Amino acid sequence: MPYGVFNEVCVMSESSRAKRPLYAELLGFSRGEPDFVISRIKQGVSMKQYETLLRSTRFSQKEIQSMASLPSSTLARRKKEGRFNAEESDRLVRTAKVFSAAVGLFEGDHAAAAQWMRSPAKALGDVTPIEFSKTSVGTSEVEKLIGRLEYGVFA
Repeated sequence: MPYGVFNEVCVMSESSRAKRPLYAELLGFSRGEPDFVISRIKQGVSMKQYETLLRSTRFSQKEIQSMASLPSSTLARRKKEGRFNAEESDRLVRTAKVFSAAVGLFEGDHAAAAQWMRSPAKALGDVTPIEFSKTSVGTSEVEKLIGRLEYGVFA
């Protein structure tokens, strides 16, 4: 497998015994097939799912807000409404996916993955993966870095 491409971390679903991507688990999604995730994004991630993401990743609310580009005023409105819009939901799924990749890098260790995401990375210009992940392009670069690290390519 070429560097920059990483294996997606999957977990066993207790209810169905089917594998689903870790990012789906982090958000509390019952399934992880792309069409299901897309429908959840269009429907809008619920506040309950957002809170599951907070607990699952061990990131602070401020860190999740930073990675998903969610201003405090938007978060306050969404708490009242009960769910995020599609664009915000897409960014929350992107946040869960990049964290899932970091968990894979650290062989399932959520705490180590969160700590790595909080630490400046030379390959990212001494910026933290959290900060770099604010955009889809930055998230892609963090995922590529994770892939290189998984395969021992450090340059």
